[in-house]
Amino acid sequence: MNQQFFISQINRLKDVYGDKNYPDARVYLIMREVSSISEKAFEQIIDQCIADCRFPPMLADMREKISIAMERQRDLDKCDERNQFHRIRKERYTLEGHDQRMICNTILRRITTGMPDIEWNAFLKLLDQLCEGGAA
Repeated sequence: MNQQFFISQINRLKDVYGDKNYPDARVYLIMREVSSISEKAFEQIIDQCIADCRFPPMLADMREKISIAMERQRDLDKCDERNQFHRIRKERYTLEGHDQRMICNTILRRITTGMPDIEWNAFLKLLDQLCEGGAA
């Protein structure tokens, strides 16, 4: 999180609840606690505090909101990783219908008619190249 952004959010708290409630030592502890969350999440936490708290929110008041924000961020990261994995997998390993049929037919031919080893090895080499993203 950008330090200027953090300070601007703390200033929002100070504007609502007063400077004396947020001395440097307390601000430092809040900064340590929120350093791993996104700016957007921190802004939402400050919005919630300003909207919901009658008294100046302290770190203890923010911890549950921080924990929820961190859990939400982990879920988003997992979703992004999963989507990226599926996109890459689809880009790299998408086979056309005729390719799938050719692979299945070749395997069946090897099983049923005893395809010669030289042809089978050439087929396996082709599959390796496809899996590596190379062209045969």
